[in-house]
Amino acid sequence: MLVVSATDMSPAAAYGQFPTFLISQVIRQSSDIDDDRSRNRWLRRTQAWSEAPKPERPRFLLWVDGLNEQPTFEWRRWIDDAAAHIERLGGALIITVRQGFYNERLRHSLNTPITPVSVPEWTLAELDELLRQQGINPQEVAAPVRERLRNPRILGIAARLLNGAQIQSFTELSVERLLYEHIRASDTDTVSAEAPRLFERRMADHAREIIERVKAQQRDDRLIFDQFAASGQYVLTAERLATAAEHFFQAIPGEPTLYTLPEDALSLALGFAILQALRGAERNGRPVEEALNEMLEPIAALDMTADAMLSALLVASVDDQMSKTLKVALYVGFVGLQNTDDEDYEPFVGTVRLSPDAALSATEQLFSSDLRRPNEHWLTEACVLSGPMRSARTRSARMFGDGSAPTVWNQACRCSSAYDTRVRTLTIGRSKNRQRNLPVGWTA
Repeated sequence: MLVVSATDMSPAAAYGQFPTFLISQVIRQSSDIDDDRSRNRWLRRTQAWSEAPKPERPRFLLWVDGLNEQPTFEWRRWIDDAAAHIERLGGALIITVRQGFYNERLRHSLNTPITPVSVPEWTLAELDELLRQQGINPQEVAAPVRERLRNPRILGIAARLLNGAQIQSFTELSVERLLYEHIRASDTDTVSAEAPRLFERRMADHAREIIERVKAQQRDDRLIFDQFAASGQYVLTAERLATAAEHFFQAIPGEPTLYTLPEDALSLALGFAILQALRGAERNGRPVEEALNEMLEPIAALDMTADAMLSALLVASVDDQMSKTLKVALYVGFVGLQNTDDEDYEPFVGTVRLSPDAALSATEQLFSSDLRRPNEHWLTEACVLSGPMRSARTRSARMFGDGSAPTVWNQACRCSSAYDTRVRTLTIGRSKNRQRNLPVGWTA
């Protein structure tokens, strides 16, 4: 079997001589010497195959993987040419492609007979067994996250986060975090993908367009976009839709040029838009808190305030280019929301672990105020749970097995002493403030 990644196919291959392409792949994948002698030998062999009777079983298989990752390649031309040559040689051609790309680009345009085979994602039972093999209790993983992990690519991203200590357990994962990491990973995994920053900007543009529609009180097609819209920075070309459709955009049934953002992708897009607005305010010397409130008012009409805020926090905690001031505003704003979901608590703790200094500054700001926020206990508890000493202990255990890493451990203890003292001081101080504000006869 010869396996070729679609991302390794140069555009010229669609117009080249297929026998030359095939022989090059055979030589490369068999670790043969690429010289005239080897090429002539394989040329004679393939000519003999073409003259021999067709075998009952294929002499060889050529598998081209991920056609949708090269959306501008002339796949129709190449497949028709390659299939004809391979049939004469007694071989078989296998292609793997996303269903949407195949339906839109290939199903009705190929002259070659195709036998489609649907390859499903892992079942929940299969996924649970994979998780147990890694010491992960499937029941501790949030249901929406567990559903996404059935996709092998997404599960691979989650595993990299865990192995790289970006998360301490799968409980810290949210669908939005997985989607964001998918964007970051696409920069190296897919040659046709936009750079992550550009893709983030494109998603934010979609979110801002929706926000403007909300402000204009548009009711119809509020979340619908057209690939061929005459204007608008958000416009998503067919090529970009082909590479991103699986997780971030969905085609509208019966409307081949229209698409929308699924709920989780919309949450992330709104998070990107919030961050852009806050960075713009910060850049121009305006209070980021005011900019945040301006963004949240129309988002509230979509009933997605908490989701959008958590998405913004998730991205800000990972992106080291986000300022501390911006992160503090997000923490204070998030704990002030009324309708948060308990399933968001563990992912929230994960952001605090990645941005402890900003979280502590937000806690100080909350404690210095007489105004009580509905979920400020999320922040104080997360600060205690996510201190440098606890993170260092976990990393040390992973690196050394028995946790006996004196240099790492002692260094972490010294660095975290001020942190832990600061948390205790803040907690005690707030208790006194609460005691003062309680009704007569009440205790904190």
